[in-house]
Parts: sequence; structure tokens; C-alpha cells
Amino acid sequence: MSKKEQILNKILGVVNRTAPDSEIYLYGSRARGNSKKLSDWDLLILLNSPNISFDFE
Repeated sequence: MSKKEQILNKILGVVNRTAPDSEIYLYGSRARGNSKKLSDWDLLILLNSPNISFDFE
């Protein structure tokens, strides 16, 4: 598994465990397919919950 796949799987796992009814969108250069080696990851995570915890894993 590539490093990219490992990162994406970790993000998806955390979000799915903590907010299973959420939606995750990738946008920016990585979504367009023109990212560079040091490009960041632009993620929009929509939560459908009145209670949001700001704890990090």
C-alpha cells in the first residue's frame, strides 16, 4: 500500500469511527490531479451532528 493510500485510509477510518454519517470531499490540486510532491490535502468534512468534539487522535 502506498503512503498516499495509508494516509487516506487513516483519515477515512478516524472520520468514519467518530462521525459515521459525515461526508468527506477532496478538492484542490489533488482532486484535479495536478498536485506536486509537497502539495497539501484539501478536505472538506461535513458533519451531521449538533455535538462536535475537537479531540484529535
